[in-house]
Amino acid sequence: MPFGRADEQTTEALLDIIRKRFYTGNPGNFHRDRGMLLYAVTWPARWLDQRGLSTSPPAYRSIITQRLDEIRKHGDPQRYGSFFPNYLLKTLQQWFLHNGDDLYDQLKQIRNALFSAEAIIARLRTPHACDTCQQEREHIETLARAHRILRAQRASKRPRDHKQLELF
Repeated sequence: MPFGRADEQTTEALLDIIRKRFYTGNPGNFHRDRGMLLYAVTWPARWLDQRGLSTSPPAYRSIITQRLDEIRKHGDPQRYGSFFPNYLLKTLQQWFLHNGDDLYDQLKQIRNALFSAEAIIARLRTPHACDTCQQEREHIETLARAHRILRAQRASKRPRDHKQLELF
């Protein structure tokens, strides 16, 4: 399934924020790093998808934007230069490692509230609420799928070790 409008808006909005905050001096570097930056901003979707969680596109953007604010406030992105996409990915992974349980509990409570008996009956009466839940789930699944594709592309680009002998 290709990117939907909400998925594309989410990733483009995040990449635009990164470009404006961290790549103002050299826009050519942003285009060089764009693929890895996209990989980094889709990584949280993979984390959420593996745990069966979903969130709205604005909430997803908010999670990543908060990490970007912390990097800008406490980090030194200029020092990392061409390694900034890796630094961003590592920052996101560390945040989810340390705060993921709280986020999981928060989103799980929302998910359980949405699927309680009263909520299901209410959704049967108003089908629009069910559509929103499905759209949020598809949003996270699509971003997670994009992350898997980007991961496969990154794995195929790894340089071959020329010291290693070839079998054929």
